[in-house]
Amino acid sequence: MCIDGQMKEIILDDFFPCSNNVPIFSKSNGNELWVLLIEKAYAKVFGTYHKIESGLATNAMKDLTGAPCEFTVRKE
Repeated sequence: MCIDGQMKEIILDDFFPCSNNVPIFSKSNGNELWVLLIEKAYAKVFGTYHKIESGLATNAMKDLTGAPCEFTVRKE
């Protein structure tokens, strides 16, 4: 992930918060793990799952790629 302008490796364990064997936060399609892994990496960087409950897709793209992103509002 790109943290403070630097690409950094985030090391994760293989434990996910679950209730009744179902992930508490994000859900994936079928057996896909990438959603849970990205969410866990964000939670590790920001300290807790509760601090990442909302945000803009442009911020996520910047964090994942390091590329500049822009959010524009269409006026109709």
